[in-house]
Amino acid sequence: IYWVLLMYWPEIQEMQRSQPPLTRRYLLEWMEQQEGKQLMDSEKAFQELCDDIDLDMGRPGHPFKIIEI
Repeated sequence: IYWVLLMYWPEIQEMQRSQPPLTRRYLLEWMEQQEGKQLMDSEKAFQELCDDIDLDMGRPGHPFKIIEI
């Protein structure tokens, strides 16, 4: 999984800057789609791996609203 993350790092950086922010779950699903196979046994294991390497993505939940003044 580390090699897959490294291989897609430019795309991951774009995802980190996207608005609304994309989640780790989205990232895992996207990478599995790109690779055409399941990469992790569970989403929880992927979340823990991301915590270990400090890979920050958007927080899960509803996207925030931009209020124009």
